Amino acid sequence: MKTIGTKIGMALFFAFTLWLVTPKAGFAQQPGGQVLDQNISIYAEDEPLSDIIEKICNYLNIDYSYNASIVAGKKVSLNVSNRPIKYVLEKLMKDFYLLFEIEDNILVVRDYVPLEESMAYDRHSSFFQSENRGFLFDNPRDKSITINFKSASNLIIIPVTINESDTLNFILDTGVRFPIITELPFVNKLNLNYLMPVQISGLGEGYDLTAYRSANNTIKLGNLTAWNQEVQMIIDENFQISHMLGLPVHGLIGFNLFKDYVVQIDYSREQLTLYRPEHYKYRDRRRDIILPLHLEGNKPYVRTTIVTEDMQEVPVKLLVDTGASDALWLSEKSDERIGIPQNHIESFLGRGLNGDLFGVKGRIDGLWVGPLVLPKPIVSFPSSELIDQVISRDDRNGTLGAEILRRFLVTV
Repeated sequence: MKTIGTKIGMALFFAFTLWLVTPKAGFAQQPGGQVLDQNISIYAEDEPLSDIIEKICNYLNIDYSYNASIVAGKKVSLNVSNRPIKYVLEKLMKDFYLLFEIEDNILVVRDYVPLEESMAYDRHSSFFQSENRGFLFDNPRDKSITINFKSASNLIIIPVTINESDTLNFILDTGVRFPIITELPFVNKLNLNYLMPVQISGLGEGYDLTAYRSANNTIKLGNLTAWNQEVQMIIDENFQISHMLGLPVHGLIGFNLFKDYVVQIDYSREQLTLYRPEHYKYRDRRRDIILPLHLEGNKPYVRTTIVTEDMQEVPVKLLVDTGASDALWLSEKSDERIGIPQNHIESFLGRGLNGDLFGVKGRIDGLWVGPLVLPKPIVSFPSSELIDQVISRDDRNGTLGAEILRRFLVTV
């Protein structure tokens, strides 16, 4: 375990500055451009894949481009009635290891490595060894960089480009190790290098999830650039979250942004500021609250205390997660003193990588944040055994989410 203390020259610190924030309205979906959201009906019984691609392009009134060898001999059986075109393309992608993109009014079809080949390739390659390469300032003279973000449901949404793509919207999630694409922006230019399918685990009660790993990618975030990056892509309509937030969201990005810099999150101004550690000067302010931050497995944790419904003070270890909308998640199985409040409601808590998350919500008496007690916070108690296993494995009691973080000026 690595502990981050308060001496800036040696490490970073985790500080809350009290700041009253007025809630803001959500952002509406921008109109136009969503070509592949159009519905289509296709029935095919053992038809050539090339014919299906041609039908889709004729419907969209666009041209197509592909190497004949990647579609030769492939037959398609489909019975799709009034579904979005991107649904059809996602199915073809899964069935035939194809990637579809629209570039300059042309549907471009590319192939990638199938599972059996990619497993062998991965065993003999260091292609995916990118986890230690973080973001660098484009201008070496810059001491800090400020990035404007959008906020929806307490989540931080930042503009990202991958391999010189059009701008993508990613949720800043400190619990994520590698960038994850959750929605393919077909109408944008997006070229991912070397895709291979892998099984991934996550929170939720549903089914096994297949992700597609891509390496040697270049990611830009404002005036920051990261090279040789692994990106994971999930093609599953059940995990698309744009419709839940009211603006296009294409994925998640996390730890690599934080690991080399002092990061200040100003929820009220909707700004992220990254400082080079050697140039950051902490100014002691009377109302600052400093909490030690611990990094374990590239994830940030804090230790604090909750006050239960029956007025017991219970020390807890919490994952600091900017990608969690709620105030606090707790597992009652992590400590016998933590229990579900008598007055609670059953609730849908959100969506994880493997499906929907359910549980109950209720109020505990308080949450200590340094010398400050936040009274009567709403706590989510997930009912998933998988979540309990993850929390137990991480030796923690729960998660500190953005409903708490947004009340402060946060410096990590």
